[in-house]
Order: sequence, then structure tokens, then C-alpha cells
Amino acid sequence: MRISTAQIQQSGITDMQRLNRELAATQEQIASGRRIVRASDDPVGAAKIIALKRDIEQRETFIRNASAAETALSLEESALKRVTDIVQRVQELALQAGGAGLTSQDRQFIAAEIDERLLELKELMNGRGTDGQFLFAGNKGATSPFEVDGTTVRYRGDEGQRQLQIDRALYLPIGDPGKQVFMDIPSVSPSFQVARHPGNQGDADIIPSAVTDSEVLRTFLPENLVLDFRPTAEAGGLTNFTVRRASDGRVVAGLENVSYEPGSPIEVAGMRFKLDGHPAEGDRFTVTTTQNQSLLQTVANLAEGLKQIDVDKRPDEFRKLIEESLGNLNQATDNVLQIQSEVGARLNTVTAVQSFHADQNLATQALLSEVQDVDYAEAVSRLSFQSFVLEAAQQAFIRVSRISLFNVL
Repeated sequence: MRISTAQIQQSGITDMQRLNRELAATQEQIASGRRIVRASDDPVGAAKIIALKRDIEQRETFIRNASAAETALSLEESALKRVTDIVQRVQELALQAGGAGLTSQDRQFIAAEIDERLLELKELMNGRGTDGQFLFAGNKGATSPFEVDGTTVRYRGDEGQRQLQIDRALYLPIGDPGKQVFMDIPSVSPSFQVARHPGNQGDADIIPSAVTDSEVLRTFLPENLVLDFRPTAEAGGLTNFTVRRASDGRVVAGLENVSYEPGSPIEVAGMRFKLDGHPAEGDRFTVTTTQNQSLLQTVANLAEGLKQIDVDKRPDEFRKLIEESLGNLNQATDNVLQIQSEVGARLNTVTAVQSFHADQNLATQALLSEVQDVDYAEAVSRLSFQSFVLEAAQQAFIRVSRISLFNVL
């Protein structure tokens, strides 16, 4: 086989190009600090790098979520602690009001402070997180959850519980619905609320109400009532109302087409409430009974009772007010403390998960560095060797390219 001069030169050029590419690749590795600069350098290693980076990115998302959960839970824990402090103060005021030797004016002063504590409780229950969402509104985070109108408390949130994913299979609750925390509290006696229908045309509204016979009301549970203002033609041209059972629409005995007088008490099933103002035909009020009582309603009823009840004339009613208020406040405290302990447990979970993710990230970063990063000592030695080989090849090519038969002749 004959080898021409052109073939010899082409072979030399090809070798030098290959050596030059290897040298350039090593220089690129050293400059970038990466052993695998492009997927073609090591397809298996490149796939492993992608998987490791995806794992790190996912964990960083979990870490951010855990940090957000920690902030939300810390705010909730702080709010609940403040609530228990206020409830304790209201209990002290209730005990003080029930003591002997106080004048009516003294009790009015106590009621005024309880009103202030009521406003403070409402502000805490309507508190927001750092994301602008209401802490105790459930999934309706943009809606202010609690509304107080006299002794009527309305909850505008829902019973959902917001969650954040802080690990692949771990979704952590970051808030508790206010209904569970502050509304669904077992009461020492049944209670009720009267609510004005939003579609009412008249200006009639509820005057603070009271339970007159707990045992009668307890036997009436869980029935609710509907009070409708009927056409005046049904009562000789007078404004009148009819009270029906909400479940089946039956009229309550003695409460059909009753003439309405502003401020006159309406008594039914152990409940007494009053309406004031001028209702329109078709206006409606709902009476909702419950064995539970909200914390805000307990405090509101206590303040209103201190203002309205004459101790000298109605001592039994006043004593019952104090006893039931203290009992309900104790129940509320127990419920809030239970929720607070659950929040604390969640905070412990967040701390443990954050530590786990931090450790896992360190291990994954170390593994990624082993696969991806260049070994500078080895790379520099290789670069020096490749430079030497390339230079030798170039020198050899120069000598070989000068050899010719004409030189021999």
C-alpha cells in the first residue's frame, strides 16, 4: 500500500485538530468549573445532573412554603395567646361585677371596659397575615370573618382550612377557621341569635335578646324559627307578624298575626327578644338556636347584661348572667388553648421538616458537585499534558512535512 505525501499531511492535520479540540475542551472545563459543559460530554452524567437539580429546586419550594407556614402559624399562635389574655381579663371583670358592695354606676364602668375588650377581641379575630389574608376566615381569606351587631355575632368565613405543601406527601394546615376556634364552643346553657334578613325593606332591627328558660329552650333544640311580617289586612290594618317553625313551617301557638309594637318583648320557647323600628310587609327575621355559644357573643351578652339588669329587682337573673358568663368563658378558654396546642405541634413539624430539607439539600448539593464540578488539580495536569502532546505533534508535523523524494535526489 502506497502512502502519498498528501495523506501523511492530512493525517497529521487531523491528529492536531483532535488534540486541539481536547485541549480546548479542558480549557473550557477549567474556565466554567464544570466537568460536563454540554450533554454530549457525558449523557448519563448530564441526565443525573438534571434529576439532582430538579430535586434541589423542589426542595427549595418546600423550604419557602415551610417558611411561609411558620410565619402564618406564629401569627396565629400570637393572636390566640392574646385572646386568652383578654378572656382572662374579662373573667376578672365578671367576678368583680358579681361581687357585693358595687353600685349600678360601678357596674356600668365595668361594662364599658368589657365593651373595649370586646372590640379588641374582634380586631384579633379579624387579624390578617403577612399575605393580607384573614387568619381565621378559612378558605375565604379575603373576607373579614367576624361581624358584631349588638349581641348578634355573624361569621362570614367558611369552615375550610388553608394548607401548604412542605414535603412531597405533607400538606400542613396553616390556619384554623374562626367558626371552629371561636364559635362552636359548648355552652353551659343553650342560646340563640336573631338575624335580620338582608332583603328587608323596613328599618326594624333587633334589640339585645336573652334566654328566659334554659330548660325549655333545651327541649326546643335544634329547631329554629322564622318571624314574618304579614300584610296589614290580616290584622285589621295593623302591622303584624307570625312566627313559624323553620323545619316545617308550622305556626307557633299564639304567635299568628300578632300586632307589632316597637320594643315590645316577643317570648317563645324560653327565648325573649325585641324588635325596634318600622318593618315593612314581607320583612323577615330568623331565630337560630344552638347548644354552642361564640366567645364574642358571651362577652357581648355579659356587657349588655351589666348595663340592663337591675341587681336589686332581678337578683336571680343577674346571678345567672355572671355564672353562665364565667362558665362559657372557661369553655372558650379551653377551646382556644386546645387549638393553640395544635398550632404549636404544627410549628414543631415545620421546624423538623425545615431541618430535614436543609440536610437533604446539603447531601444533594455534594452529590451534584461530584457529578458536575471539575477536579481542578486533575484538569490542570491534563491541560499541561495535552499542551505538551499538541506541541510535540506540531513539531513532528513540521519535520515530517519537509521530507520529500526530491530532497533525497
